[in-house]
Amino acid sequence: MTPASPPAPRSRLSRTQGDETMTIEQHIEELRAELKNACDAAERRQIEAELELAQADLIVTLAEQDSAMDAEPPF
Repeated sequence: MTPASPPAPRSRLSRTQGDETMTIEQHIEELRAELKNACDAAERRQIEAELELAQADLIVTLAEQDSAMDAEPPF
C-alpha cells in the first residue's frame, strides 16, 4: 500500500468549470483575456471585480504558503 499523496497546494486550485479545475493563475489569465474583449461597461466592471478578487486570493494564498501571514481572520 502506498501512502496517500499530499493535497495540492491551495494556490494551485481555483475554479471548477464542468469537470475541469483551474489554477488561480489560469483563472486570472482567463479574466484578463475576457476583459480585453469586453465591450459592455457593466460586463467590464463585473470582470474587473472578479479579477481583483482572484488576484487578492492569489496574494493571500502565496502569503499563507510562505507562512508570512496568519491564516486566521484578524477579528
